[in-house]
Amino acid sequence: MLKRLFSDTLIYTVPAILSRSISFLLLPIYTRILSTSDYGIFDLIMVFGGFVNLTIPLEITQGIARFYADEKDELKQRQLTASAFWFTVFCYGLFTVICLFFSSSFSTLLFKENNQEAIFRIGIIYICMNGLVYFIQNQLRWELRSKQHSILSIFISLFTAIGSVLFGYFLNWRLTGVILGITLANLLGLLYGINSLRKSLNARINLDLLAQMLKFSAPLVPAGITVFISTYVDRIMINYFLSLDEVGVYSLGFRMASAVGLIMLGFQKALTPLIYSHYSEDDTPRQLAFIFRYFAAISLLFFLAMSIFSKEILWLVTEPNYYPAAKVIVFLVPAILFSNMYIFAPGISIAKKSHLIFWINLFGAVINVLLNWLFIPEFGFIGAAIATLIGHVCVFFAYVLWSQRFYRIPYDWSVIAICTGVALIICVLGMTINLGMLWSIPLKGFLLLISLAFFVWAKLIRIDEIYRLANR
Repeated sequence: MLKRLFSDTLIYTVPAILSRSISFLLLPIYTRILSTSDYGIFDLIMVFGGFVNLTIPLEITQGIARFYADEKDELKQRQLTASAFWFTVFCYGLFTVICLFFSSSFSTLLFKENNQEAIFRIGIIYICMNGLVYFIQNQLRWELRSKQHSILSIFISLFTAIGSVLFGYFLNWRLTGVILGITLANLLGLLYGINSLRKSLNARINLDLLAQMLKFSAPLVPAGITVFISTYVDRIMINYFLSLDEVGVYSLGFRMASAVGLIMLGFQKALTPLIYSHYSEDDTPRQLAFIFRYFAAISLLFFLAMSIFSKEILWLVTEPNYYPAAKVIVFLVPAILFSNMYIFAPGISIAKKSHLIFWINLFGAVINVLLNWLFIPEFGFIGAAIATLIGHVCVFFAYVLWSQRFYRIPYDWSVIAICTGVALIICVLGMTINLGMLWSIPLKGFLLLISLAFFVWAKLIRIDEIYRLANR
């Protein structure tokens, strides 16, 4: 399992790095052609798309994930895939027709402006294409076809860059061009993905299998809504209490912090299918604890790098209007990490107690909404970042507490806690350094090396383990 995990993680991470690198390289263009208000509209479309992907297809792809690995009959596997795919197409098709018909009312409701109907319509087409691509990508994961998944991800990233630059910058269509570019990229990616899965999709729809998948996945929809609230309520409330300009600045900070997703993407996409395939083996809990310890080390180093170099990064890639985003990155990097770390607490899904996922995420959503409601009027968008971090921390530990009841994993909490405390101290020190680029960058780099050395000394990272694993 460990060898397959690291192999697949590498395959998933390489295109993720390429994709995030392209996004990073596009930031100077986006921040020059999009005002902070435009960037706020762009991000709200992404937020709405996230909500749609969680709800409209009834999380059917999670139903495939749970049943596909257990099904040994190839024909039934193909029927699972085909039934779920055409169900997803129907759901997104119906959603698109309704949204286009009521586009004037929906666009005003989403943006609080009544002159963005054309942008909204293009955004709806993008959301539909992206939702179907999301299905294809997940199916490639469940079939353990990590290479094809990576090719598709790279394909979409490259065409997103080409389309956004061509339409948004060279043709000067600005926000309309950026959204049109990502829409066409997802359409081309969808066609490529369908061709890659043509064998899996070449089966009749089996209503009985579809019903079984929906019985498992549909209860996850309310949980998905609570996840959506926890993840996106910050931008919704910033738009409510403040303005689209603040949404744009905060969203840029969130996008910068999302670079930490490079860590999560590889682990998440490779680990979840392997857990479902190997959870019954005696050694799996110990291996998961081992993986989590190294994940914690990598995450802490990434958190430190993003936090203490946030000002320098923003100075390099953005315009002055976006510089205040540095204030939220230090809170949003760990928030994004905690929001995805539930994969290391798989007991609830293994035990098929999906109703507990809803209650845990409802708990997190209530905390998140309440804290955003209290903090944003008092502290501005920095309050939103703090509220988001607290909410995701609470949800992660709730997952761990319940998961341990069904599937115990021997986490090394003491070492992780000590290293986290030291990382926070170093982060504070690093963020106080303001001696100009010539001195600040090497001093901050030295702090990162000190952190790495401490992690080795505290045995969060163990050289002997890495050596043994490399020589297997």
